Formats: sequence, C-alpha cells, structure tokens
Amino acid sequence: MSYPPYPGDPQAAEGFPRYGPTAAQGERPPLPPGYYYPPQPEPAHGLMIAAIVMASLVTAVQVIEAGLAWPAQHTYLEAADNGTRAYDVWTPYDLAALPQFPLLIAAYVVTCLWLYKVRTNYEAFFPGAHLARSKGWVWGSWVCPVVNLWFPFQIVRDISRDPRQFSGSAVLGWWWALWLITRITDQIGPALVTGSEIDTGAVSALGIMETIDASILVGAFVLWLAAVRRIGRLQDQLMGFAR
Repeated sequence: MSYPPYPGDPQAAEGFPRYGPTAAQGERPPLPPGYYYPPQPEPAHGLMIAAIVMASLVTAVQVIEAGLAWPAQHTYLEAADNGTRAYDVWTPYDLAALPQFPLLIAAYVVTCLWLYKVRTNYEAFFPGAHLARSKGWVWGSWVCPVVNLWFPFQIVRDISRDPRQFSGSAVLGWWWALWLITRITDQIGPALVTGSEIDTGAVSALGIMETIDASILVGAFVLWLAAVRRIGRLQDQLMGFAR
C-alpha cells in the first residue's frame, strides 16, 4: 500500500515524508493551501520503558496481594470461630491493596503519554492510514464507560500495524481478553471479606480467587510486553528509514 507524495515536497516518497537535514533546517518548499507537513517524529523509548515499569509494578502488587491472601484467609476463619466481626480484622492482605489505585492512575498517565507520542509518530509516517479512533481517544478510551471495553484495544492495534504489510497479531487479542477478565476477577477477592459478618464459605475461597486473579494479570502483562515490543520495533524501523 502506498500513498501519494505531498505536492511540492521532493522528500516525500513511498507513502510518508523523508526527514533529514533539509527538513531540519526549515528549507522545505511551500505547500499549496490545504496541505501541511506533519511534525517530525521523535523517539519514545523513555516513555516506553516507563510504561513497562508501571505495568510491572501493578502486576507485582497483585502477585504480592495474592501471596498474602492465604494467611489472611486463615486469620479471617479464626476470627469467625471466635465470633469477631469482619471490620475488626486487619491483615497485611488488606494493607497490600492500598497502593493499587494510585499505581493504576500512574500507569494510566504514563501509558497514555507513550501511546499519544507513538500515535503522533504513526500519523507522520503514514498520513493516509486508516485509524479506527481519533487521537483524543488515546486518553479518553480507558476511562469512558462502555467504550473502554474495546476502544483501547483498537488504539493499540492500529499503532502496532504496518499498513505496508497488512499483518496482524493474535497477541493483542489475547492480551485484551485477559485484561478485561482481570478487571472482573480483581473485584471478587475484596468482596469476599467485606461486610460486618464473616462468611466462612466466601472467605474460604479468598486465597484461590486472588491467586487466579494474579495469574491472569501476569499473563496479560507478558502479552502486553510482547505488544509493546512489537510497537517499539515498528517505530524503530520507521525512524531508521526516515533518517
């Protein structure tokens, strides 16, 4: 698939503009009305690494919480035998859940900064490529109800594709499926120990439910790393070609 060069731009070829000394010195020829030069792409390696680090921290906290759920389960069951109320029981498991929300917020901000930068570069490399969502949805898609079930996947999918090759990857589909599942299973564990009375039947499932949740999140994290690397390789290839 190829795109026509910009009128009057001797550097444009094979579907996207060439950047080099001439462009950097601002010596490009003027364009006719209605045409514009896209911004020069910039590497996003720092943001990519930061996004990976934040995802790993979120995953690590969930794994730690799963490990603490088993002794917490025993503590809650003992409290139930002694007639203790649930709100009078406090365990390291309850404490481990506290950093989850701020970490998710930080991961959201860093990841969206990286995705926005990569999306900006992608539009410069492939100005005629079809993208399912506008760039503003890079931020809004994760937090808007209902559409957050598929918009983020579409955004990541689009910037991971090379339109010159028409190749896709099943990794993204599995990553998104696991991420959606863990958004549900993440709510089950805390719900088992919520309330004034301790339900021994529900508490007995605390350890296994948290372990399942952590396992799903680890799988999603591994697939997310593969997706990030795929996007990073594509960006590096295009950066090298542009230079």
